Amino acid sequence: PRRACAREVGAMCGRARATLSAARVVSTSGTCNWVHREQYTGNNYNASPGSMFPVLRLSDPSRDEPPDTRVVESMTWGLVPSFTSADSKPDYFRMFNARGETLSQKPAFKRLLRRKRCVALLQGFYEWKKEGPPGSEVKQPYYVFIANDTPDARANSHGNTTTDGTRDTETNETADDQPLRCAALYDVWARTDADGKTVSNHVTFTVVTVPSSEKIKWLHDRMPAVLRDDAEVSQWLGEDTEDTDDGRQMEGGLKEEDGGLIAHTERTVLTEDKRLQNLLRPFDGANLSWHPVTTAINSLKSKLNGLECSLIATRAVETNTGNIAGLFAKAKPKDASETFSSKKETTHPPGTKKNDGF
Repeated sequence: PRRACAREVGAMCGRARATLSAARVVSTSGTCNWVHREQYTGNNYNASPGSMFPVLRLSDPSRDEPPDTRVVESMTWGLVPSFTSADSKPDYFRMFNARGETLSQKPAFKRLLRRKRCVALLQGFYEWKKEGPPGSEVKQPYYVFIANDTPDARANSHGNTTTDGTRDTETNETADDQPLRCAALYDVWARTDADGKTVSNHVTFTVVTVPSSEKIKWLHDRMPAVLRDDAEVSQWLGEDTEDTDDGRQMEGGLKEEDGGLIAHTERTVLTEDKRLQNLLRPFDGANLSWHPVTTAINSLKSKLNGLECSLIATRAVETNTGNIAGLFAKAKPKDASETFSSKKETTHPPGTKKNDGF
């Protein structure tokens, strides 16, 4: 079975922070309407597919919701298509990401692109980079986030440290980082509950990904499609779209004799696809930040999900180098004339040196 860090082409590593407070969710989403609020805990610093996140969508009249309003819903990360049989065991790792470049080409996503776009709200995400010499490489995790655009936030971003060699604890707290508003798609799956009789709706989502920005290409080749502001959120959701009905008519299947309406609808859909694609681009803001974190999160079996997951940590290769140097320092020379010298070589990825800015 697939796991969160499977290196598939187009996938980002499947871990993120689901730690936004209820107040931040409301202020970021622009609505107090929240479906299944009780299912979101807001304290998972190491969330993987199968975890719950707050997700913003437009209301669905078929679910007895008033039309044209914003709704936050607690959804499970990892898309399970609606056509999945009711008694199937869900595989949340199968479609937790969707490549932005091919959304309109993949059947599982194309149908959702028209009517089920949403915005996943998260605090940040994790990526892994192999570091160290061949044969003893270590998968080093990094936490990627958007720091508030203030002098204090910038001073503590990009892996910079304070004078005592540690990152200011406040910069790791929810209040000092900007929420990531990620383009996403969702679906509603009618599944059989544990009793084997009751069928209930299970709502899941996938995060849309794009090529990484220049700043973090060294870390991974993909990143979430981050929406810059509320105007882009509105465009992705389709709040400003007047041609939704045409798109739905086309999905329902217009006949050839409808002539001009077909041509108009096809043009409308093509224009809409282009407009959406323009929103799916790498985020390269000056406050895009990262730092190394503990390798204890590498295995999902650790079940580590507290604040310690996203705190800045010494890179494993640096720790290992120090340990080896210490062993040599303690070793007694075989001969009085023998001396030992060692030059510590450390490769620092961008953003891990003090004062390494943009």
